[in-house]
Amino acid sequence: LLIAAARDIPAVLVLTNGGALSVDDLLPARNYSSVYNADASSPQLGARIDLPDCYLGDTTDTERVKYPRRYAVVEAYNPSLGMKSVVSALFGIGSISWGRLVTTMYPKSWAETHKTDQYDMSAGDGLTYRYYTGSKLSTFGEGMPGEDPKSMKLFCSVQEKSSGSRIWKVMCHVSNETNRPFSALIMIFARASQRIRSNVNYPVPQRALKAFDRVIVNPGSTETIRIDIGIKDLMLVNSDGHKEAATGRHFDIIDVWDGWNSFASFNVSLHDMSSDVLLRSY
Repeated sequence: LLIAAARDIPAVLVLTNGGALSVDDLLPARNYSSVYNADASSPQLGARIDLPDCYLGDTTDTERVKYPRRYAVVEAYNPSLGMKSVVSALFGIGSISWGRLVTTMYPKSWAETHKTDQYDMSAGDGLTYRYYTGSKLSTFGEGMPGEDPKSMKLFCSVQEKSSGSRIWKVMCHVSNETNRPFSALIMIFARASQRIRSNVNYPVPQRALKAFDRVIVNPGSTETIRIDIGIKDLMLVNSDGHKEAATGRHFDIIDVWDGWNSFASFNVSLHDMSSDVLLRSY
């Protein structure tokens, strides 16, 4: 990295590992200043927005390593799986189809203070992206698209299919303004509002992935991704081990994220008390 920085040449660090790996000194702090609002119904569509804390990785500047001006880190995990695709993507062969992190990358300090045989997801500062509240190098679901993010336009909307149906239709339009095809990925997460969190006596995930989809978008074209989210996607597991959905004066949150710079957040509520699932009013 020092040689690449001194000579101003591009550098790619490919990580191959089966388990957790801390690369504090090798991973630049993430800059979130380019995240924009992809909510098609918002008057602030396209405006810069702040991601919720549970989506943020490390934003602390560091001078420990002088990084090359053009520098990327690729988490390839097990080198026996998919390495051909990694090499193809690195050299721009075919449509670029980068994935997203399937784990949270913890800092070295986490490994030094947590017991490896502790599997209570919500104890202390938690484990996994669903419950972990401490500092993290990068977060689950994060990953830079292979294409220039400025050339991919994402507009999303969420609507209930019909009044009382308790099914919400998530629709995202992805436009390609480049001269080559690319792969676009969106992820849909569910979050409980603060009102719900403050009125239950059991751990509530910060966010939970409920669905995702990927499409190939050709140059100059637009593709549409449609995904349904139902009441069971918004349910929480209570202290008795049963699933329940909150209703009343509250809202749940459906987030749509591309893992990098496009984000939209929608409030939804349950207004029909009759159901075949357990509902609790808060």
